Amino acid sequence: MIERLIEHWLDSIGERGYQPAFCQILIGKGHTIIHSTRHSPIEFGKDVISIDPEGIPCAFQLKAHPGSRLSLSQFREIKLQLTELVEQTILYPGIPENPHKCYLVTNGYIEEEVMLAIKGFNEELERRGFHQNQRIEVWQRGQLLNWTKEHVGNYWPNDFSVHEKLIQMLNIDGRCPPDLELFSEAVDRILCLSEKRTSDKKTEFAQSVISAGIFVALSIRNYVKEENHIAIIGALMSYIAGCIAASERYGIELKGNLEQPLLAARKEVFLTILDLLNEVGQNLRNLEETSGKKTVDLNRLFLQGNPIVDHLLWNSRALKTISLFSILNIEANMSPERLNLSSEQEKVLERIAVPGKTRFEIWGEGAIPQLLAWCWSWRISDPTPDPDVIIVGILKDIIHQSLKSDRGFVPTPYHSLEECLSSMVGKISGTSTLNNVAEETQKHSSYFAEALLHCVVRANLKTTLKLIWPELTRLSHKSFIPSAPWEYCLWRTDNGENVVNQFRHRKEWSELKREAYDIETPNVPTYFRNDAVLLMIFLIYYPHRAIPEAVRFLHSRIYEM
Repeated sequence: MIERLIEHWLDSIGERGYQPAFCQILIGKGHTIIHSTRHSPIEFGKDVISIDPEGIPCAFQLKAHPGSRLSLSQFREIKLQLTELVEQTILYPGIPENPHKCYLVTNGYIEEEVMLAIKGFNEELERRGFHQNQRIEVWQRGQLLNWTKEHVGNYWPNDFSVHEKLIQMLNIDGRCPPDLELFSEAVDRILCLSEKRTSDKKTEFAQSVISAGIFVALSIRNYVKEENHIAIIGALMSYIAGCIAASERYGIELKGNLEQPLLAARKEVFLTILDLLNEVGQNLRNLEETSGKKTVDLNRLFLQGNPIVDHLLWNSRALKTISLFSILNIEANMSPERLNLSSEQEKVLERIAVPGKTRFEIWGEGAIPQLLAWCWSWRISDPTPDPDVIIVGILKDIIHQSLKSDRGFVPTPYHSLEECLSSMVGKISGTSTLNNVAEETQKHSSYFAEALLHCVVRANLKTTLKLIWPELTRLSHKSFIPSAPWEYCLWRTDNGENVVNQFRHRKEWSELKREAYDIETPNVPTYFRNDAVLLMIFLIYYPHRAIPEAVRFLHSRIYEM
């Protein structure tokens, strides 16, 4: 079955679709991925750059011929790219200066005439005195198929549970939100999280991590086809969270070669955000050309189809998009060496993530990590109290919806956007079957008010907090603390403690400051502490894991950098 599933995937995906899996395969073959790109024209035909087990740099040009062959005419079209692949020196930090190996990779077959043409191409390189490494080596469908089977065949469970989930993912509507529960369950099974493995050998651990990465790469096919960037990022974050959980559970530190699959997935996350930025940038240019104006209503970028029909979704779509752009801005400021934004991308980023252009609605507490990312990114370029005022506004909104509105609650972070909108529509239409959110949410409670309170204290807004303190004491402040740090990374776990905190009517400012400035995170995995940006993305997709200690920690690392 697995061979047929992989064949089906290979024969239905473009180069953008198989690049993540290809990087995982390279890592499994002992390569260290140095660079993976698809957004910059200055890479001279090098889609992936790696160093092989012998320490020799390698450059790969990826092409897509799903279910078909690379013809001679197509070869002639890419010959210039292959020339650049060979002749242009790899200028990248950490790359040895010795001549690099060159590879042409396709998920299809290569016609015999093309193989002869490549042979002639290589002979010409030899006559011109190029190093023997600098010959075009071809990897095609059969090799990719065999290598993929090799890396998953012995590391996926034998009970077909993962195969069934892959079949589900290969048949979903790629325009839908990511099924994070399904991804999390599959990664859990492959990495033996809930059911502990009997062996703790690093080699088996490493292979399991690679095989889980390949599962996710195969599963996002339909998202890739539909260019559903937000869903792709969610799937990748489920994989990254699973790797971190496995590391914590088995006491195996993610470093050196063991960290390579996770770093490749992290890189893919940011490449996907850049894809989204490029798409929005193109839409912005189209709007400007259509309207004939240089200043357009940025809200129109997030409308799809009829505005009357789309009005329930466009605002949440805008918030999710801008929160990811905010993450991009934070990463560019915290670790500029990791990103290579073009001047055009920087301009689009500055224009789209402009504070005040869009008013975001809190459809539920699941939206709050997105709002925090936006505020904290805003803070980078604006040292005024304005970002803090927004956070105070979010806290007041929670208080109002929980204590003063007819509904009497804010949907918890365990409820998705789709569930919250269904509940809203059900209330308006009188369809009680759509109101499960109301039935499952305790009134006068919040999972985020305490964390937001600590942000306000850290911003030293004592007078503001004094005014709303009586109402904060009327709320039940809830959180769920998993039993172990590795379970923090799971989409769902029954092992943990439901904590309810009720504030006293009077509390000293000094005591509040002690609590707010405590950035110890005993319940958050160490890897997330060492990569605050990654933790922020995780909370955007796993908002129910935004426990107060995690928010305080991020406030100290991102907001105050």
